[in-house]
Amino acid sequence: MFLLTAYSTECKVVIKVIDVNNETPQFEKTNYDTQSLSEDIPVGHTVLSIKATDADDPGSGSSLIEFHITAGDDEGVFSVQTDGHGVGHVVVSKPLDFESSATYKLQIDARNTEPLMKGLEYGSESTTSITVSLTDVDEAPEFSQDILDVTVPENTTKGSVLLTVEAKDPEGKEIRFTLDGDSQGWLEIDAATGEIKTKGKLDRETLESFEVTVTAFEKENPEKSSERVLSVRLLDVNDNFPKLTEKQSFICVKNAKPVIIKAEDTDSAPFSQPFTFAFAHGKKSPNWELKSVDGSSAALTLRKSPSEDKIFVIPISIKDNAGLGVTQSFEVRVCNCTELGYCYMAPVERNLGYGMGPTIGILAGVLGFCLIVFVIVIKRINKGNKRNLNEDEEEKNPIN
Repeated sequence: MFLLTAYSTECKVVIKVIDVNNETPQFEKTNYDTQSLSEDIPVGHTVLSIKATDADDPGSGSSLIEFHITAGDDEGVFSVQTDGHGVGHVVVSKPLDFESSATYKLQIDARNTEPLMKGLEYGSESTTSITVSLTDVDEAPEFSQDILDVTVPENTTKGSVLLTVEAKDPEGKEIRFTLDGDSQGWLEIDAATGEIKTKGKLDRETLESFEVTVTAFEKENPEKSSERVLSVRLLDVNDNFPKLTEKQSFICVKNAKPVIIKAEDTDSAPFSQPFTFAFAHGKKSPNWELKSVDGSSAALTLRKSPSEDKIFVIPISIKDNAGLGVTQSFEVRVCNCTELGYCYMAPVERNLGYGMGPTIGILAGVLGFCLIVFVIVIKRINKGNKRNLNEDEEEKNPIN
């Protein structure tokens, strides 16, 4: 026979039940009142706030709720932002347009961030609907193009159409156009059609590019308007020929150096430099030689000095790179010079023959001067004789 001793002990067992996503979110309302919005409400505006609850463990992903617009907004005009506590804010995500859509019937679903327990589905209580109604606002006309630019040759004829601007009013109202900022007065716009034409001669050398402002406005309400900047660039044409920068010079006989002839052309390449210099009609000169120095100048050299001071007028043909040019006169005085290099006329060589006209003028002047002196002398003599006669009479008839 054995004697047994029995022992016992106790322990506390904590059993934690882990929640599973067996509850679905439920909206506080399955249908919210119609929300009325003006179409000019800015992006980011909150339309309304919605709320849903979930009976799952608040600390688990099973109770976290996300909101999604599942119908009624294919363009994504609205969105729902959640605060993480079952509240969603319906906001405007894109600009509203009454003319595109006046009413939105939004369907919004509430969903957990974790999947539901197997076999469980979301019911109608997890879906709500909202109707958003837009009110029309009188909007300004809208241009069909954001950027307006045109490039035309500077010799475009008066009355030519450069472009036609297009704009429409969202409400279908009649619109008109104006054009401002044309400092040269080169353009005009048809108020009804938006057709922009030239009304004056364009000139790239005056203004290579410029900008004007085109305004489209409602005919009945001009305050409703929109603007676009039109950029105009002029293409160069060969409408200018090279011109002499200086038309005269001199050469000293004893130290004859070439004269540099320079020309300039306001056209741009390829209608400007290099220039071609030549004597008119392609003729050669026995007294002069002409050679190009660079693209814009030439050297005129005296071959044979004259026996006296003399002025030469030399016709020179100057053409641009495209062959456009005219014959221009260049005057050169060949003279004796001072030590400082300036022309003077030698007295022994000066021609004193004035010619018939100047000689008659000089003689007439001398005779006129002599006549004036003669008249003055006669008047003085007469005045002296009269004074002597008065004195004689006083002596003969003394006053008693």
